[in-house]
Parts: sequence; C-alpha cells; structure tokens
Amino acid sequence: MTASLETLVVAAYVFAHSLPIPRPGPEGKITDAELIALAVAQASMGESSDRKFLGMIAYRLPGWFGHLPDQTQYNRRLRRLTPYIVMVQLELAELISSGETRLADGTLIGCANYAGCASKSHFAGEAGYGFCPSKSRFYWGMRLVLVTDEIGVPLGYDLVEPGEGEREPLFRLTQAHPDSTLGPSRVSRRPGYVASVDCKLTLLGRGSGCSPAAQRSEPGGRAKPGGGAASTCSQ
Repeated sequence: MTASLETLVVAAYVFAHSLPIPRPGPEGKITDAELIALAVAQASMGESSDRKFLGMIAYRLPGWFGHLPDQTQYNRRLRRLTPYIVMVQLELAELISSGETRLADGTLIGCANYAGCASKSHFAGEAGYGFCPSKSRFYWGMRLVLVTDEIGVPLGYDLVEPGEGEREPLFRLTQAHPDSTLGPSRVSRRPGYVASVDCKLTLLGRGSGCSPAAQRSEPGGRAKPGGGAASTCSQ
C-alpha cells in the first residue's frame, strides 16, 4: 500500500507512544513520541539536513507540532532515541508492505580501511574480514542481511560477521518475528540454500513455497554455498 506523509506521521506517533521509552528528567516541550514522528517525516520527505527540515515541516504540516526544537536539541535527542526509531520504522514497514513475496539477500559493508582498524575501530570485536567475489575485493566490515517486500520496502535486517553468510541470520529473523510478515510461514530460503538441517526443517516445513531469483549451482546440481544470490519467497 502507499501512504501519505500525514498517515505515516500519525502512525509513527501511535507506534512510538505505545513504546516504554525511559526519559531522564522532566518531559520537555516536545515529547519523545513527537520527535520520533518528526524523524519519520524527515525520512519520508528525503531531507538530510536537519536545519532545512525543521524549517520546512511547519509549512508541510502546519499546527501539527506545538513546539519544534532547535537543530542541536533535535539531533542530540534523536541519537538517544535511535533504537526506538528503528522499532517504529519496522512497524511502519509492515504497515505499508505489499504482496506475499519476500526477498532476502546480503551484502558486505566496509566499516574501516586504515591500518590497525581491526583493533582500533569502534567495530572491533564485531566486524571481520570478508571477500566480495562480485567486486573481487576484500573488506573489513560486516554483512548486512536484508529482507524486503516485492517493491523494496525493508521489513527486517541484521548485521553479522562477513563469514557468517545470509542463511542463519535470515533464520533468526523469522524466529524473532513469528507473527509478522517475516514469520516462518511467510519467508523461506530455497531448498539446498539453507545452512543447517534444523534451519531447513523449520523454514521449509511450514507450508511455504520458494523459488530462486538468481540460480547459482555447481556442476551436478548441488547448491553452491556463499552469498550474493537472492531468493524470492511466497506463501
């Protein structure tokens, strides 16, 4: 489905208001739920500059927010609310997702490339070395595993070590959201492309159908391990 800016802001406020967000000190002139709604509005409008956005929103949604923070306060409070903004964004994604098909794939993301980054970076202990065959390039970073609907709306994601691949993180995503559009009855990897027997039985034993979006196999019909091939999955 498609949604207007007003619909997304209202839905974001409702979702944010239902979250138990701890607040140090007294409530400000603008609540945390309103700030999250503002963040969703900014993402929907595609404006990366906080200063420009705060100047535009009063004209796009006149009277919706009784008080708008300055740029410094807005940026500082949004950093504290980042985990809750992610939760609201995923709720909104499920609200506007379309179709029964779900796409799952992974890609390597470089985190740093300076000498000693493996021990000095803030990602030390989480990131690792990996190789991207399509670009013939080594990375020090993490692998982003993403699940979207058929038009590209992100419905779930995970960041894992580069060597882990996409299959087990996808399995964990389906187990973490059993009642959503990412549930095991809605998402599956194609046979032969699941890392473990338990994962295969759990994902493929729920009445889901799955067809490859990009077929990669070795001679003899055996599935080729490794990342880069997306799967389309439908109920």
